[in-house]
Formats: sequence, C-alpha cells, structure tokens
Amino acid sequence: MTLHDAVLAVRKHWLWVLAPILVLTLGIGYLSERAEPVYRARTALFVALTVGDSASDLNQGSNYTQAQMLSFAELASLPIVLDPVVEELGLTTSARALAGSISATTLNGTSILNIAVTNPSPQVAADIANAVAGELTTVIAQVAPTTTEGTASIRATIVDQAVAPKRPASPNVERNVIAAALAGLILGLAAAYVRQAFDTRVRRPEELEAAIDVPLLGVVRGVRRSELEVRVGDAVLNGPQAEEFRRLRTNLQMVGERGAPRMFAVSSAVEGEGKTHTNLRLAFSLAAAGDRVLVIDADLRRPAVADRLGLEGAAGLTECLVGRAEFDEVVQHLGDGPSILASGATPPNPGELLASKEFAALLEQVADEYDAVFIDTPPLLPVADAVVVSRQVAGLILVVDAHKARRPQLTRAVDAVHRGGGRVVGAVLNRSRTAQEESYVYGSPSRRTRRWPRSERVDGAHTRAKAGQTG
Repeated sequence: MTLHDAVLAVRKHWLWVLAPILVLTLGIGYLSERAEPVYRARTALFVALTVGDSASDLNQGSNYTQAQMLSFAELASLPIVLDPVVEELGLTTSARALAGSISATTLNGTSILNIAVTNPSPQVAADIANAVAGELTTVIAQVAPTTTEGTASIRATIVDQAVAPKRPASPNVERNVIAAALAGLILGLAAAYVRQAFDTRVRRPEELEAAIDVPLLGVVRGVRRSELEVRVGDAVLNGPQAEEFRRLRTNLQMVGERGAPRMFAVSSAVEGEGKTHTNLRLAFSLAAAGDRVLVIDADLRRPAVADRLGLEGAAGLTECLVGRAEFDEVVQHLGDGPSILASGATPPNPGELLASKEFAALLEQVADEYDAVFIDTPPLLPVADAVVVSRQVAGLILVVDAHKARRPQLTRAVDAVHRGGGRVVGAVLNRSRTAQEESYVYGSPSRRTRRWPRSERVDGAHTRAKAGQTG
C-alpha cells in the first residue's frame, strides 16, 4: 500500500481510526483517575572502605567495594534488614510483604546505593526508606570483613535523607493518557488498513476502472431519499446533480455510430443502486438539450418508472408485447421532457417477453421516432432480463453504487452481459463523494426552478383512458 492509499484508507475509515483513540484515552484516563495514588520516597547511601593508607590500598578497596554493591543492594530487601524496620515503625505487614515495595539499585562503577520505597502514604514511604537505610548501614558493618583492630572494614553512610514526596509516582495520568492515545492511533491505523484491504466496495472512479474494463461515463453524487420521490424534471436544470448529468450526457453522445439511434439498456449489478433514478435524470437531461427521448420501463418484475414520475402504470410495455395495445396508445409524453412507456401489467414470463420478436419489432419502431431510447431493466445478477435486452440495443449502461457495489459483483455482472452477446458501453458511479468533492459553484442563479404541472407532464387525459381500457 502506497502513502496515497494509506491516506485514502484513513479518510474513508476515519471512524475506525478515531474510535480506538477515544476508547483507550477515555478508559485509561478514567482508570488512572480512579486508581489509588502511590508515592515513592528515595534515599541514598555511600559505601566506602574504612582502612588503607596508600593510594594503592585505597584503589584496591574501592574496587572491592564496587564489586560488593550488588550484594549490598540485595540486603535491602532481606529480612535481616526489614524485620527490625517492621518492629521499629510498628508496621502491620511482614518483612517479605514489605520487600515488594522496596527497590535498591546502584550504578555500575559507583559506590552509591539508591533505595526507593513505594507506599500509598507519602510520609510512611519516607519513614520506611529512612529506616531501611539506617538499618542497612548497620547490617553492612556487620557482614563486612573486620580489620586487625576488630572494626568493620566497610562503612555505609546516609548521604541523602528521604522526604515525603508531594506528587504521586503513579498513576501518572498525563503520561498514561498520552500513551493510550498513541496506542489507540496505532490500533486505529491498523484497523483502517485491514478494513481497506478487505473492503471490496468501489467508492472512487479509479477503483471502478480497475475493477471492470469499461469506460467511465460519469460520476454522480448522492441525493437524499426525499429527492428521489419528487418529479425528476423539477431539478434537471438546476439541481445538485444537474452538471454531473450534463457531463454524462456529453460523454454518452460520443457512444455509438454517427447517425444511428442511441438505444441503451440501463441496469446495475444488484438492486438498490439507483439505476431508475439515473435513467430518468439522464433522459430528462437529453430532452432538455432538444433530443427526442423515450424511456421504456422493461423491469417487468419490479417496475418503478411510473411511480417515480407519478404517472399511470396500469398499461404499457406488457400490453404492447401481448398485442392488447399499440405503442401510440399507451406512451405518455411529459411536455418538454421525455416520453414514457410504463411497464404495464406484471406478466408471468418477463424474460420470454423481452426475448420475443414483438419486443424487437417495438425497438425498431421507436428507433425511427426517437433520437435516444433508455430501457430500464432489472439488476443483472438476480435475473437475466437485462442481458436479454442488452444484446438488442447499442449497449448497456451499468450503474454502480459507490456504497453498495462490490468488485466481484461488478465482474460477474459485466461477464454475464458479455457471455449473453451484449456489451457494456460504460459505467456510471452513483452516490460518489468524489463528485461532491470536485464540484464547485460557478455563479449563483436566483431564478426558481420551473415546476412541471400535471397538465404538462401528461399529454392528454385520453392517454390514461385508453391505457385503462387496454389494461
């Protein structure tokens, strides 16, 4: 993973980075605040040889003393020193238990012995440290070799008395919180990396192009669910997605042979990726540019075009294919917008109807009347309807939801179209944050978007009447 990929992983999964930091920081901070404070008092002894007149004797004595410093340090935690301390201070603990709170250290090459004592009480810690230091001086004199006069050859002197500390040695809240934040950051970055490595969703254009070898026709931002229920024509010219669909329209005009009718199936790998919304917005965009556009709802299983536009959907494509109505009787015209052929009744054999010669004849008929035809089809992976339609048109436009589609699903969907004899002319990345990040506002038009009255959306009430009779 490159640095750029790491930055993208953090941006995409920032909650996974932030959560461990917050949990560990707050948790460790709370535990540190609630923990009983422990104080540490320190004292120091200087151990020296008591005999020796020449420089050679003093040097040899110093080397001997330094060699014995670790042994003297061990004495500080032994009962020979601690039993008298417990008795002197009237402690309720045993010598062995007291040894756990005492540490004696010495630096290599020195004759200084440092003694540290920890205790919940700062004064008790200082008293124990001074008592241990005092008793240790006595024990060192007892165990050291004696001179010819019968005196101890080594003497330990207290050079630094312990005093009651003002601040606890632990818990160090500030240090613990900083350490917890760093640990949380490391865990969060690792979690973001793992999630990015196992996340097969296609969120950005470059990821889509790497997943499937088809042209990227456009990138569209997401809209609120409430905006999907309004009349699509309302926001074509000035809506949040207007400029993105203009780019998509321009790119789509480059697809196909010059002078040939532009006829496309619109589908997705799985349901819920916004294929119907994309289909209708694209159709309105081309109609606004002056093209004669037709939208056919060929999703005979779960039709959505008529409901999305508030149109009559009782009669439409199904009735045309079974011979119960003519195309001109059931097509609905939306003023300056596209014409709509609803799905009509739900048939028991949608796949067979779409593969029939009647459907092929209908496509030949509308190809002479319209500049562009967009056919809304079911998702590719659940059923084969979209594959059947794709081989009868110029190609299929694949709508990909940046928050839902997975790379294996896209690969299987494209392969299904190719194996079925069709081709995918391009993909549209829907609900992408990239579109919103790269967008900008040029000017601020103040005029209100034109509303499409019901009377303009449907050309004549007789259309619905005929549709009802044929249904």
